[in-house]
Amino acid sequence: MTIEPAYASFTENILGSIVPGKRADYVVLDQNIMTIPAEHILSTKVLATVMDGRPVHGSV
Repeated sequence: MTIEPAYASFTENILGSIVPGKRADYVVLDQNIMTIPAEHILSTKVLATVMDGRPVHGSV
C-alpha cells in the first residue's frame, strides 16, 4: 500500500510509507525487476522478506 491509498483509508499514520513506527510488508530482490529484460524476471531471487515491519526471511 502506498501513501495515497493509506490516506484514502485514513491509515496514513500506520501505513503507506517506510518510516520508523509504521507497518510494512515488502521483499528485497537481487535484481531490479522494473529494469531487467522480462526473460530474466523468473531468475530473480528473494534476499529478504519483511512482514508487518519485522524480518521473517533473510536479512535487511
